[in-house]
Amino acid sequence: MEQIASLPNEDPCGLSIDTASFFGLDSVSCIRRRARLGLTDRSYLPKALDPRSDWVASVAVPAFLALAQTGVEARDFCTIGTGSGLDALAAIEILKAHNVVVLDLHEDVARQARRNIQGAVN
Repeated sequence: MEQIASLPNEDPCGLSIDTASFFGLDSVSCIRRRARLGLTDRSYLPKALDPRSDWVASVAVPAFLALAQTGVEARDFCTIGTGSGLDALAAIEILKAHNVVVLDLHEDVARQARRNIQGAVN
């Protein structure tokens, strides 16, 4: 069994995640397979060690997959309350989003999510 995520010892405010495994996909092509997610003190902590408990993996990804199966591509994507940016990464991978806007109540969270997304896109 492949490890989906790990909390690195050197950075207690971040994690490394296997995006394909976390999203329940066989592979990824638009984003990196291994993404390094920085977090702020106010970031919503992804439930990376238990994806079935995480709303992105258990709600957003299945919805994006259902849309993609009907041929929908969301070239423009906006997320409100993005947290670490995993929702945007899922939209980039599954819905082929090219123009992504991430918003969060706290600017530091949105700024970190943007860095996470930029670092994870191929």
